[in-house]
Amino acid sequence: MPHTLAHLEHEHEQPDAWHRHTPEEGAPQAEHASQVNTMALGLVFVVMTVTIVAIGTLVGMYFERHITKMRRERVEIVEPIATPQLEYRQATRNDLATYGWANEQAQTVRVPVESTFNTIIQEYADQAP
Repeated sequence: MPHTLAHLEHEHEQPDAWHRHTPEEGAPQAEHASQVNTMALGLVFVVMTVTIVAIGTLVGMYFERHITKMRRERVEIVEPIATPQLEYRQATRNDLATYGWANEQAQTVRVPVESTFNTIIQEYADQAP
């Protein structure tokens, strides 16, 4: 069978209605999509771009908030410290910062750490040539 415009073997055995125009449509037929509305395409592009950026930002904010919460719970352990540990910590800090008896029966005293550091530094400074 010879190749004609009405019949192309490698595409269709018989052309369907989409490939043919009926006499009711009139002649000549305009090329499909020959006139492009660039304003509409530009608007669609801008709307899609803004939407994608907004969704990405929201997902990023959610992810950051979720990761921060997980880090607080699992790594940093921001739960309130139990009362005995808090009392021990405060007592230890107080002992390191104040003068007092370390053992009154043995006549040993407690000296603040900062004061001890400053005394040792001054002694070394006095010995320097």
